[in-house]
Amino acid sequence: MTLAEKIGQMDQIVTGSLRDSANRPTATCRNSGGNADPLQTSCPGRVLIKNFTGSILAGGTDNPAENTGKGWADWHNTIQHYAIDHSRLHIPVIFGVDAVHGFGHPFERPLFPQSIGVGATWDPPRPRRRRGDRRARSRATG
Repeated sequence: MTLAEKIGQMDQIVTGSLRDSANRPTATCRNSGGNADPLQTSCPGRVLIKNFTGSILAGGTDNPAENTGKGWADWHNTIQHYAIDHSRLHIPVIFGVDAVHGFGHPFERPLFPQSIGVGATWDPPRPRRRRGDRRARSRATG
């Protein structure tokens, strides 16, 4: 691994850097259309391959155009395949989401709720007792 590849692997870029309303091979991707902007081949090429970026972050408002579990899976897989198939070392990217109280990005579908509300009760056995209670988990994730 070259020094530039090592440095790039420590970098994290938001998903907006991979989107634009048009494919701009020589320009920086602007993501002016927000979540409606699709992934463009020139954007991941510049970010993941040319700059060797090792981590992508979907921040609090960054969602795929199809904001469902399937939409997230397709979006993630597209980014991963691009990183793996087009890079010299075929290293997958770390894909992070801004999920403090559970991953609630998909509309009305928290994918990975965390029982942080129950865990913060200072009663360690309580989360174990309520583990099967779906209402407790939904309250904990808001």
